[in-house]
Amino acid sequence: MIAEILGRFHPLIVHLPIGILMLASIMEVMSRFDRFEHLKSSMGFVLQIAILTSVAAWFTGWIMPKEGSFEGDLVGWHFWMAGGMTLTTVLLYGALITNNARYKSMYTPLFVMTIVLLSLTGHYGGSLTHGEGHLTAPLTDDIPLGKSLDSMIVYTDIIVPIFKKKCYSCHNDNKQKGSLQLNTIAGILKGNDDGPILLASNASNSLMIKSFYLPIDDKKHMPPEGKKQLTNNEISLIEWWVDSGASFEDQVADTDRDEEIQDILSRYEQKGHSLNIAKIPEVSDEELQSMRAKGISVMRLSADNKLLSISFSRDTLLTKRKLKQLSSIESNIVELDLSHTNVEDDMLSVIDDFDHLLKLKLNNTQIGSNAIKHLLSLEHLRDLNLYDTNVDDECLESLKEIKGLQSVYIWQSDITAEAQRSFTEENPLIKMQSGVDPDLFGPAQLQPPILAVDKAIFTDTTSVTMSLNLQNIDIFYTTDGSMPDTTSSIYKDPIILSETTEIKALSYKEGWLTSEVASMVIFKKGYQIENIELSQPPSEKYPAQGVATLIDDKFGSISFGDKSFLGYQATDVSTIIDLGNTALTKSVIIGALEDINNYIFFPKGIEVSSSIDGKEYKDLTSVDIPVPSEAAPASYNSFLLEYEQHEAKYIKLDIQGLIHNPDWHVAPGAKNWLFVDEIVVN
Repeated sequence: MIAEILGRFHPLIVHLPIGILMLASIMEVMSRFDRFEHLKSSMGFVLQIAILTSVAAWFTGWIMPKEGSFEGDLVGWHFWMAGGMTLTTVLLYGALITNNARYKSMYTPLFVMTIVLLSLTGHYGGSLTHGEGHLTAPLTDDIPLGKSLDSMIVYTDIIVPIFKKKCYSCHNDNKQKGSLQLNTIAGILKGNDDGPILLASNASNSLMIKSFYLPIDDKKHMPPEGKKQLTNNEISLIEWWVDSGASFEDQVADTDRDEEIQDILSRYEQKGHSLNIAKIPEVSDEELQSMRAKGISVMRLSADNKLLSISFSRDTLLTKRKLKQLSSIESNIVELDLSHTNVEDDMLSVIDDFDHLLKLKLNNTQIGSNAIKHLLSLEHLRDLNLYDTNVDDECLESLKEIKGLQSVYIWQSDITAEAQRSFTEENPLIKMQSGVDPDLFGPAQLQPPILAVDKAIFTDTTSVTMSLNLQNIDIFYTTDGSMPDTTSSIYKDPIILSETTEIKALSYKEGWLTSEVASMVIFKKGYQIENIELSQPPSEKYPAQGVATLIDDKFGSISFGDKSFLGYQATDVSTIIDLGNTALTKSVIIGALEDINNYIFFPKGIEVSSSIDGKEYKDLTSVDIPVPSEAAPASYNSFLLEYEQHEAKYIKLDIQGLIHNPDWHVAPGAKNWLFVDEIVVN
């Protein structure tokens, strides 16, 4: 009796050594830094607590299996891994406090071994409570793809997936609650402590079916309270299977089905089609190079593959025209990434001819439910990412019509939980992913606010709006170039600007990680520039429109091939701007591109000086631009350099290139590029 009571404490106690040993590992790592060296003095105490709780967890775990709920090799592996972890924890503490140099040298290896054994113990414990393969279960298909409805085996293709999702975690080879095992035919036929659970052709009197209808707080209700419950359709299918004789071999075609069951079954039939690669045309390397020269990120899925992956991710100047550039290779495109772009509903009409598209990313965009109507012709589309978009319940009717759809990501959209539940029940083959477990992953980080401006270059005034597709978010911003925090101005209404301004903003919500900072420079149209002289001409590969490119009131994009940049390889460049007449100036703006994958980097520094006569120049201001420490998506930036109001006729910009790729680059030391465009003087 006492042993049974103590055994029931195992699920509570088992988490203590896990948390304490993880804390110890963090302390050990941090104590290697001077700032946290003091943590080393507390390590002995923490390891003592870890030993006590490990012994307690191991002992209660040894008692717990004797209740009879667990059987099989997993119990043994879990038990002995836990014992090994407890032993290495004791040895680890000894290595910490010993004066024996050889024993002390084993401290770090023992620490690593303890954490490895802790991980294995936790894995086997999770497999006991949630079933083997619980980590990869969300990645497996519930229903065999490509099968016609009549050819499906009722038990294997329809009933097993239901048991797998809702029952296997408690009734498997290694864990048999109530002595019931549902993952084998023999276990189903054997039944549980109360006897057989199925009466063939008599569902209403079968113990399993009765357990589904008991009050949820009844201890015999299945699945038990707190577990994911069966849907009405799933219960109906199990009842139909039992009433049809509970056969383990019959196909759907061999059974009688009323209209209700036929309607439910029709939702389990895979309607998509497989790709016939033989009919897809070849695409040459020359054509792909031509696409890349236009600034389009295109990759083959493998070196000898016809299938292509296209990415416009983070291109905030996306247009229909850019998407139409893909028309010549539309049959080859199987993956398309439009995430973090300015894509609009109507733009998606361009891709309705991408008849082999399998995966489409629209996350972190402003699209709404009307956009989904443009996807109905994509019969091969399997994965659709709608995370952090404006789609709502209205789009669900359109999603039903996409024939091959298997996975939809809808977290932080406007689709309601009630509508999602209804959709999932009616469309069991389409998996809706609506979030992550915060207990596993911790607080999520907010996306930066979206900054939108009425006019990018204005003559009188312009307005700026800020938004984020999440309720109860506060947006804090600055207009003086400083970094915003929660003491900065809070956004409520559109901001009216009358001068060139750099706006920086972040998103904040209690319980979430504050977003990264979004920034934008909004330009007031500057002085009419009479002439610009360059210290040297741009590369013949990227001449754009010559010096006119710098004063055409057009800003570049993140596509280096759009002919809007002057390109310089492995060199600095200087410009002298002639205003025509002496004028009071206080700022200069210059745009630049960074596309690390294509060896293009922002300048590492910019210096501004001025002159009245064009001979003697006075230094006004300068800026050092950090060199990135890792690869990142292509980005465009307008650098604003402000200084005290100063009278000048000539403004000189000395722009310093990075010259060579940094050491961490895939091609360290190779010559890189400096791409510059629009210059504005105010």
